Formats: sequence, C-alpha cells, structure tokens
Amino acid sequence: SVSLDYTLPQWALSPNEEVNVIQIIREALSNALHHSQADAVKILVTNQADNKVQIQVRDNGIGIQDDPRKTSHYGLTIMQDRSESLGGTVSVKRVEPSGTCVELEFTPQTCSELGS
Repeated sequence: SVSLDYTLPQWALSPNEEVNVIQIIREALSNALHHSQADAVKILVTNQADNKVQIQVRDNGIGIQDDPRKTSHYGLTIMQDRSESLGGTVSVKRVEPSGTCVELEFTPQTCSELGS
C-alpha cells in the first residue's frame, strides 16, 4: 500500500521542479517495489519553516545496505543528479526498526525569486 501526505500549496513548484520531484519519487517507489520487500510506503511532501520543500519516501522493508555505493545503483545516482539540478540534497538511509527513507530537500524557485 502507498499513502500520500501532500501539504504544499498548488503554486509551490515550477513545472521543471515537479518533473524532477516526480521522477525522484518514482525511483524511490520502484526501489521499494523491487528491492525492499516492503508492504507499505508513505510519501510525505511538506513545506518547512525555512521555505524549503521536504519529500520523504519511507518503506517498511528490509532496509538498504549500509553502503549502497559499493554496488551499481544507477537509480541512486539519477536521484542525486536530479536533486542537484534542483539545488537540493537527497539522502537514502536505513531506518529503524526496518525500512528505508529517501529524503529530498530543496528551496523551490518561487521562494528563491521572492527572496531576491
């Protein structure tokens, strides 16, 4: 099962940001489906107090290995590239008691433009 908690205003993201966010979420969901043995995934999309957007994709599966860079994980590289194009960061980490959390954080263009 997949649940979504989306609390951003409708205008918060540019079309380019939407595409990159959707593709990062898609990759995280694909990893949960194909690798984690999870039966539940929660997607959280929230606006932080510092005008940053935070997206978390958490599953309840077996968890990612401690150092995923030791093997070829093209999806992780693609998520990293997409997050950098947003001027943000992405992290992928094991969570306790079980599962993986992919977290993306960036400042949307609309907030950057308002601050300049």
